[in-house]
Amino acid sequence: MPAINNDLRQRLRRLGVQRGAKGMPPAAPKARGRDSVPAPIESVVNGREEQTKHGSYFLIENEYDLDHKHGIRSLGDWLQCDLATTIRLSQKEIDDLTKFAFFDIETTGLAGGAGTLAFLIGVGVIEEDRYVLRQYFLRDPSEEAAMLFALESMLKDRIGVVTYNGRSFDVPI
Repeated sequence: MPAINNDLRQRLRRLGVQRGAKGMPPAAPKARGRDSVPAPIESVVNGREEQTKHGSYFLIENEYDLDHKHGIRSLGDWLQCDLATTIRLSQKEIDDLTKFAFFDIETTGLAGGAGTLAFLIGVGVIEEDRYVLRQYFLRDPSEEAAMLFALESMLKDRIGVVTYNGRSFDVPI
C-alpha cells in the first residue's frame, strides 16, 4: 500500500478523518417516540383489505380509460400495434393483447428462493374498455397465501404475462 504524503495526511486530520474508531463519539440513540412507528398502509394509499379463504391481503386498484395518456401515447394505442413484430412476447402468435396481463413485482431480495417474498405485485389488464391496475400488497408475511391465491384467481383466464424482468426473475418468484 503506498504511503500517504504528509500534506494529504495533514489535510485529512484537519477534516477530522482518522484511522479506526478511537476517539469517535458514540452513535446517537434512535428515537423511540410515536414518529418511529411506521404508518399502516391504509393511512398512506387509497386501497382496501381483501379477504380470501386463505386470509387477508391489501389491494390497491386504479382504472384508466384507454384514451388516458402516459407520456405521449394513450393506453389504447398499444392495442393497435403489431406486438409480434415489435417485441418478442412469446413463441405463439399474438392476436389479442387484452388476453395478457402486464406484470411486475417487488421483492425482499434479488436472489429468489427460500426467504424471498414478493411484497408488492402489480398487474395491469384490459377489462372491457378500461385498463385496470391492481397492486397486491403484502403487509405481513402471513398474508402471502391469501395474496397469491387472489393473484392466481385473477390471472387464470390470461394466456400470458408481459413483464420487465420476464422469465428470469418475475415468473419464478
